[in-house]
Amino acid sequence: MGLWDRFKQPSLRIRGGIAGVMVCIALAVYYVGFSLPAIDRAYGGMVPDGVLMPMTLTGHFFPIFSHFIVPYGLFCPFNEQTCTHWSLYEEPGSTPWTDKEGGAGYCIDLTNVPSDFCAGFSERLGFVGLSLLLLGSYFAVGYGVGLGIERWKRHSRY
Repeated sequence: MGLWDRFKQPSLRIRGGIAGVMVCIALAVYYVGFSLPAIDRAYGGMVPDGVLMPMTLTGHFFPIFSHFIVPYGLFCPFNEQTCTHWSLYEEPGSTPWTDKEGGAGYCIDLTNVPSDFCAGFSERLGFVGLSLLLLGSYFAVGYGVGLGIERWKRHSRY
């Protein structure tokens, strides 16, 4: 069997892995296209307990909600300051403050945060990384199923 023949007819392991990836993509389209909009319409943004459990069990919860999972401290230095507690009136120890939207007041507590660019990059990197990990996991499961079928067929011939 030549190299070209192997590409024309991949083994059951590879076909199983590809089928696993297709299942993963189909579930992602279902969750993003149908399930999450239906949950949003039905509950108005307040998600009851257990509704996201199928997404969690299949692993699709993690890339979709990677915004809340990936810590900025891994990739970004905290070198910009933002005001986390401010007032319209001057208080002891406060400093004049103008936020990014143009609102003015007096800042009571300053906190260091990463830059917007670095935080956005970190979120995108987390989403892509978790998505590739999820696809790889589904490929591995499909590959394992295909390998099991190949072994079962090989041993059942005798």
